[in-house]
Amino acid sequence: MAVLALTLGAPGTFLSDLPGDEWALVTIRAVSIGAIFSVIGAATADSVF
Repeated sequence: MAVLALTLGAPGTFLSDLPGDEWALVTIRAVSIGAIFSVIGAATADSVF
């Protein structure tokens, strides 16, 4: 998730109004939430099929 977010330039796109030192914290939070939803989605899809 982190590699994908940084490769696509998500911090620069969505956090352009924040100072640079806050980018890392917000990016870590977003990647963590995305990873949790990814695991939940995979478990749900596995139980459905």
